[in-house]
Amino acid sequence: PNGKQFDVGSGLTMDQRRKAPKIGSVITFKFQELSNNGHPRFPVFLRVRTDLTWNDVLEAAKTKKPMSVIQKIIPSTKLS
Repeated sequence: PNGKQFDVGSGLTMDQRRKAPKIGSVITFKFQELSNNGHPRFPVFLRVRTDLTWNDVLEAAKTKKPMSVIQKIIPSTKLS
């Protein structure tokens, strides 16, 4: 959401590389730190976030809360 573009190649299986997520897809990735110019250093792909839209990410960025803290309302069943 900050407009920085970068590549994430590490962490993908060969099958995921053949069917790579489209540019602009919402994904989860981890990284070591941010570089001086604000890019994630050594980003590693974790998964595609089919439960989130790009608008969800932009709204979360406005609140400055990480997506891990923001919960979407997802119907669930009670386990006994």
